[in-house]
Amino acid sequence: DVQKIRGVAWMGVKGWSAGEVIKACERVETLCDELGDETELFTALRGRSQYYMMCGEPRRSLNTYSRCLTLENGPPRRERDLEGHHLYWTNAFFMGNHSLAAEHTQKAMETYDPELDHHLTYKYSGHDPGACCHMFAGMTAALQARPDDAVKHCEHAVQLAADLSHAMTSALAHWSLGLTHMFLGTPEQALQSTCRAIDICKEYQTPLMLGVTAFQKGWASFALGDRIDGLKDMEHGIAAIKATGAGLGLPYFQSVYGDACSCCGHHDAGLATIEQAIARARETGALLQLPDMMVMRSDILQRQGTLDAGERERLLHEALDVARSQHAGTMVLRIVNRIAAHRAEQGKKGEAASLVAQHSGLIAAMRGSRDAEFAQSFI
Repeated sequence: DVQKIRGVAWMGVKGWSAGEVIKACERVETLCDELGDETELFTALRGRSQYYMMCGEPRRSLNTYSRCLTLENGPPRRERDLEGHHLYWTNAFFMGNHSLAAEHTQKAMETYDPELDHHLTYKYSGHDPGACCHMFAGMTAALQARPDDAVKHCEHAVQLAADLSHAMTSALAHWSLGLTHMFLGTPEQALQSTCRAIDICKEYQTPLMLGVTAFQKGWASFALGDRIDGLKDMEHGIAAIKATGAGLGLPYFQSVYGDACSCCGHHDAGLATIEQAIARARETGALLQLPDMMVMRSDILQRQGTLDAGERERLLHEALDVARSQHAGTMVLRIVNRIAAHRAEQGKKGEAASLVAQHSGLIAAMRGSRDAEFAQSFI
């Protein structure tokens, strides 16, 4: 019990990928083996799985968790199911498997009751699982071209965290709302939510969350025109994330930073950063926003003047295929817009309009967004 408490405490103090977390989980596993008692093994394996996930190794995380499925003894079935969904929706999201993430968040929402399940916060992950499932349901919806659902879910998480008076859950909820707005391309709202998360993280000195939110603030600032401070915050955020040992989402963040560097004229450095990030994402299976990363790579090559028209469109279609395979409707529409703009620049306005018109369902789903408005301009 002491080791389990130590593990959860270190999650809040240093982050879920801190060395102290894995040491505590491994110690619990050792004690279970020595005592011949597997009743606490679920908690230890669940913790180790979460550690690998936060280190940016989702495949290893799920492989470790698979052992939990064979345990005959352990916590009550309700607890196992909810925390199993918790691990799966997070891994699936960062692997770019948005349909699976949505499936597990939905099952958790049907099960979760704050009076029955909030206590799991202090046993497994240091934040409330019910609020977390709404956070990831929201971020997933943002990528699946459901912007209204996305914001509603994250705002529900913010309110639930406030009702529970749990600081780490509140920080994560505001972070998720900020990242949702980042996915939706609304930097003003992203900055507002992220700054609220930063205030909480500063008060409680949570290093990983301070790094993640610093990056998001940098992205929003850069998008709003403050390129100097935006780049600095992104660079600081990435360094702070790495310092905690975390790697979850890092390939995407590094790609966004690389693209920003290129926008400031540093094309070679930006391209190298993105290519390394894409290689790392494919190596580990952490494929969140891989289509966007591929588009950013093609954008830099375009700025360098190294792409002809056919190669540019080929690269965009490769990214489009990945977006479709991930059921990432927001990125599908965004990439279709890029292809349409490319064709229009070549004088092929009819082809551009025809391509966009084929995605009228996505345009309707994203009604009122900048992406939908840009798509409408071709029709």
